[in-house]
Amino acid sequence: RSLKHLLILHQRHSVINGASPVLHDPAALLVHGAQPVLLLSVSFACLVEHLLHEFIQPAARLLMPLSRCNPVAFQCAALILPDTLPEDPYYVAVLTNVLEHAADVIDFSNQKIACNARREILMISRSPIPYPKGTLDFEYEKVTGIQLYSKKALEFYNATPKSLLEKAEENDMMRFVENDHKVHAILSPYKTISVDTPKDRVEVEEILTKKGYAHE
Repeated sequence: RSLKHLLILHQRHSVINGASPVLHDPAALLVHGAQPVLLLSVSFACLVEHLLHEFIQPAARLLMPLSRCNPVAFQCAALILPDTLPEDPYYVAVLTNVLEHAADVIDFSNQKIACNARREILMISRSPIPYPKGTLDFEYEKVTGIQLYSKKALEFYNATPKSLLEKAEENDMMRFVENDHKVHAILSPYKTISVDTPKDRVEVEEILTKKGYAHE
């Protein structure tokens, strides 16, 4: 898929502290054609505010914040990027993973989703949703950190107060859902692990060990 309308946002502290944006990562420049603004990890809300007021290039139609630019990130970008520019000016999409183990379903750090038939998110919760009272004929999914926004969606996010369920679940995308903006769930074959607790770190270290990567 063409990435010419996508601006990859790699977060960088010097930018947030007032310095000029630094363009690096030649691979990103080559793949995306238009020069991306590369930034560094801060809260999503802070990132949005700085992007809208200082750094977004007018030609950018879709924006994807990433913690780092690498081949896997570009593969994920290809999955989440629509074939044509969306008609919805408030376009939001997120990659999801199927949860394969019961322990992952009840883990509050995995934010589960419930969708309608068009794969538009109805709810994001740290609790197991849906509740399997009548059937087990479904798969639990969680949202990942690979997300895609239109500029207008980010403007809406920046101008709108936190919503009730967003506060309760601590998930930014609920601000769109609660205000009747669609969030599209795109299922990804690339598995991700949120490293939020010591237990998560142990799991990642075990995976790296199995794959033959040394770690300290």
